[in-house]
Amino acid sequence: MNSKERATLTLNHKEPDRPPVFATLTPQMAKKLSMSLQVPFEKPIDSLLSTRISHMDLLTTLGNDFIAIAAVYPKGGDNHA
Repeated sequence: MNSKERATLTLNHKEPDRPPVFATLTPQMAKKLSMSLQVPFEKPIDSLLSTRISHMDLLTTLGNDFIAIAAVYPKGGDNHA
């Protein structure tokens, strides 16, 4: 069963092959795991969820079924509302 199927079943209150996984990493841990697993390290993006959106390849390699996404500040824009 792939991540999409697992997530869809869960959201429809049906039982998947295993519980879906959602985990996040600090940038420091992501860098260490990237080196260990030989997955390219992605420098964190300045976003509201930078520790989640920035390590998608690593998180999916580790078995995450869900990836959080967040808005980012526009380049050259005012970062303060």
